[in-house]
Amino acid sequence: MDRTNNTESLITMTTNNGSNATNAMKMMITIQELNNIGYLDFIQDSINYFHRNLYSFLYKEFFTVVETRVQQQEKQKNYFSQEFHIDLAEMLRQINRFDVIFVIGLSIALTVGRYLMTRYVFMPVTRIYGIGSTDASKIPESSWKLLFYLFTWITSSYYIFVKNGGQLFYNPTNFWDDYSINNPVDSITYTLYMVEFSFYLHSLYTTLMVDERRKDTNTLMLHHIICVALIFISYCNKSHKAGLVTLFLHDGCDILLEATKLIRYFKVQHGRTYQTAEIFVNIGFIAFLITWITNRLYWFPIKVIYMASIQLERLRIRVPFMTLLVIMLWIILFMNFYWFSFAIRLLYKVATGQIDELEDSREFHPHHNHQQKKSNEKDKKEECRKLNFDSGVSFQNDFCDSLTPEKAINENVRINQKKPDRQHNDSNESHISNNIQPSYNLRQRNRQR
Repeated sequence: MDRTNNTESLITMTTNNGSNATNAMKMMITIQELNNIGYLDFIQDSINYFHRNLYSFLYKEFFTVVETRVQQQEKQKNYFSQEFHIDLAEMLRQINRFDVIFVIGLSIALTVGRYLMTRYVFMPVTRIYGIGSTDASKIPESSWKLLFYLFTWITSSYYIFVKNGGQLFYNPTNFWDDYSINNPVDSITYTLYMVEFSFYLHSLYTTLMVDERRKDTNTLMLHHIICVALIFISYCNKSHKAGLVTLFLHDGCDILLEATKLIRYFKVQHGRTYQTAEIFVNIGFIAFLITWITNRLYWFPIKVIYMASIQLERLRIRVPFMTLLVIMLWIILFMNFYWFSFAIRLLYKVATGQIDELEDSREFHPHHNHQQKKSNEKDKKEECRKLNFDSGVSFQNDFCDSLTPEKAINENVRINQKKPDRQHNDSNESHISNNIQPSYNLRQRNRQR
């Protein structure tokens, strides 16, 4: 009843002005469709969108189409259309030299900052709490990402829900209100975009050279490259409102993921297991799954991809390289489903009893690593047993726990170096006792006489 009254009042208000009425009707229809749209409808509309626009983008706007040899000669190896050059030049005018220097400098600063935080903050904390070496090596990565995503998510939340009253999220049709490629960008959007751009450039280096290699490392590298392109294009063609909502939806999931991983890493401290941490790990994992499904698998395609493709086409607003941007958004959506499959497989392993606790299923052969860990512990005990037998010294458990192959070799060398001295001392003692024994027997015979 209320929706009907609002619809009638909206139509009444907008009929007074022809142009405003047309825009309002377009807006009203889109809002109703957005409230009632299903996932299958979204997929069908997207297929129709690509059918109408992809060919036009590739063969009319992007590449030059030549029909005769004269046109091919006049083209002079310029494989891009004139419209492509016009759009590219218009986008490049939106950035300046300061932006480039700022992004490169901030990328280097983030790399140096992570190194300093790892050396002077993250690793000392792992030693204070007695975290094992395997988990301690993963804590710097998760801690660094958690700090970054907290900053970006809080900033994007402030912009969407405080500065704009939540209209960009609840009514994403506002993405294209008063759109113009020459519109200025506010300071919050500029800062967030430059920081995100720098972070993904920095992540290209850390993922390849610093972080532990996982099953999805190659996918993660492709993700970072696409994110760099998405941030650059959306900033230059002024589709940053959709970009801010995209950052908000994705960064919230990353916060829960990294926080849950850190709780799991701190579960065992100084050899003592805290079962309370396991409860928080399970709660965090469930919250992460729910957020991933709602944010990345539902709201992201409905609120962002739909508004950037079908809605934009309906409003007949021309945005440079928007079809290319939508293609990359779809690739990100496919990656979200790919990473979601890891979570489903992890749940299956827990449900079927293949593993006892939650772990990062992206790591290479976690079961093999567990068996290898048991084998290493067995080898340590065997080395300690040999050292105890050879040296006659009972080593403490702390020594055995910290025993490495190199340390075992050094201990064996040190003990073997002492063996000749012991043999020499034993021979001297034997020689002395042999000399003393006859003298003692002679004194006994004299006393008897």
